[in-house]
Amino acid sequence: MSDQDAAAGTPMTLAGEFPATDREVWRELVDATLKGKPYDKAMRTALVDGIVLEPLYGPEEMDTSGDPAGLPGSAPFARGTSATIQRVSIGWRIDQLHLYPEPSVVAEDITRDRVAEAVTGIRLRLDRAGRTGDPGGAGIDGVVIQSLADLETALAGQDHAYTPLVLEAGGAFEAAAALALAWGNAETVPLRLNADPLGALARDGRLPASLDQMLGRLGGIASYVIDHAPETRTFGIDVSSYAEAGATDVEDLAFALATFAAYLRAAERAGIDPAVVASQTLLTLPIGADVFTGIAKIRAARAAFARLLEACGAGSAADRVEIAAISSSRTLAERDVWVNMLRSTVTCFAAAVGGADAVTILPHDTAVGHAGAFARRIARNTQLVLMQESELARVVDPAGGSHYVESLTGAMARGAWSILGEIEAAGGMASALLSGDIARRCSASWAKREQDLARRKTPVTGVSEFPNLDEERPETRTPDLAAVLAARPAHRDVEVSEGCGFSDLVEAARQGASLSALLGVTTGPAETVKPLVRHRQGEAFERLRSLSDAVAEAKGQRPLAFRANLGTPADYTARATFAANYLAAGGIGVASAEVDAATVGDAFKASGARMAVLCSSDGVYGASATDVAVALKAAGAERVLLAGRPGEQEDAFRAAGIDTFIYMGDDTLGVLTDLAAALGVIEP
Repeated sequence: MSDQDAAAGTPMTLAGEFPATDREVWRELVDATLKGKPYDKAMRTALVDGIVLEPLYGPEEMDTSGDPAGLPGSAPFARGTSATIQRVSIGWRIDQLHLYPEPSVVAEDITRDRVAEAVTGIRLRLDRAGRTGDPGGAGIDGVVIQSLADLETALAGQDHAYTPLVLEAGGAFEAAAALALAWGNAETVPLRLNADPLGALARDGRLPASLDQMLGRLGGIASYVIDHAPETRTFGIDVSSYAEAGATDVEDLAFALATFAAYLRAAERAGIDPAVVASQTLLTLPIGADVFTGIAKIRAARAAFARLLEACGAGSAADRVEIAAISSSRTLAERDVWVNMLRSTVTCFAAAVGGADAVTILPHDTAVGHAGAFARRIARNTQLVLMQESELARVVDPAGGSHYVESLTGAMARGAWSILGEIEAAGGMASALLSGDIARRCSASWAKREQDLARRKTPVTGVSEFPNLDEERPETRTPDLAAVLAARPAHRDVEVSEGCGFSDLVEAARQGASLSALLGVTTGPAETVKPLVRHRQGEAFERLRSLSDAVAEAKGQRPLAFRANLGTPADYTARATFAANYLAAGGIGVASAEVDAATVGDAFKASGARMAVLCSSDGVYGASATDVAVALKAAGAERVLLAGRPGEQEDAFRAAGIDTFIYMGDDTLGVLTDLAAALGVIEP
């Protein structure tokens, strides 16, 4: 473009000096590069939820109706709501999750988190006994809050009017809401009561009363909040438990929509308009370590919720639904936890670009215990760096217009809507949860994911890929559980009448009624189902690592394999490195030596190993692998492995005593489990 054009304000064509592109020419070049390999297999990627990712995205992959995302701040809100546009100047809300049992310690954590306004929101999860109303419930996995005094202890020093507080109270949502409203200034405190009986039943497998009764109580809470607490949101939809059970991102969205439909019906019975319900709803979405699916998931959620509310006659009310993104605990590893920092960075980036209103990043040591101060600081600083230094909050929908992101957004929204139709046709989310249909869906998706994890098609860095057998384990905090349990009240201290209204509960909470007393407002037997089984992506490999650690602690050395390096370093280095990482994923160390058929027997015996793996090039294998294998068997090797595919020589290799071949794409988990059994690490 000339200087005269620039001065005249003539639009610049950014790609004007490049030759015109041609999809057919591109395809011909790709096919030539593939050299006969199937295009679909080599270039397309199928996700667990059935969405197929293309290698190249352009207008051809978009909906024929044009850009489906609309404009920022307008339906279908994929490009963000008015709140998203508003946050350009203030950023998203940084919520920190608190799980430590002792309220006084939680108060110290909150104060530390909020120094210099680093953290702007508090996410408080009650322990399981508090969430379910079952004092005999095993385990303490959250903050022990049994009364207003406990809540005041946990929130000591926090301004009642300016403390965004998100509750995770499970089935005790009504009782916990009463405590929170008794604590705060109802007129100004920005509470998120997160009343989510369906999500609570899925996570914990128990509600204090029947699901119908708990759904019926939602309307009373919402009505009170509408009249007395304008800054508070009643309804919560948290699909984290489904994601942890293996649900795909599309299924997460579908379950969120089906849950929202159930709550809309509950609110309708209380005379509350769908548009008001939207303004009363907090949607919590778990975001994993894939940046583009994370971005698209948030955008698709807005579009799908907009469509549902439109079907309810609520017009543009989807603008009012608040979306909070949280780290998917399924993607966090228990091994080499430092890698979780990278996963969290991707999560936060995706959440910010997708336009989340609030973000919770789990500390990198969450999978191994109660997070320490360092891990919590890194979690909050990750958000601060991306918000204030990378300035991700300064642009509304930076991914908008990307053919890939727009196409993926549309595919996820359509997929979720389709599953929503199936759930509604079968009776709705409550019926699907009680019948076990949701559990079966999650289990089926997890089974597909397990296959990819076992074969390392989905690698987990630090666990199934590049494991570090000498890693330093992080220091985590250990609460005094005996003291916490002893502090729990053994009886109801203030009588609460069965069936009383929510306003009576708030007043009873102010008078000192305990959480268990407030739960007495519900009647009848508890609702119970089998809770969804939680998973982490690296759990199977981590189990082998833990068994290996136990052997190392008991015997002074972990299970060992002898690595027989054949030929020159140029011949064996690549496969020797591969073999060491492969075996380490199962907790098996290696002792190495450069050997040939004449020396391998003595070297193997000197190593103290019980099995061996041959490492070299195909050419060297053809010349000497059989002789080396025979020598290893003669020296007492119980198992002989070969790094690489056997090809046409498989029969000869097996005849010489080679038992197993390890290579990219094999059933790595199955092989390692079999080796662990052979070594006596686990029962076969």
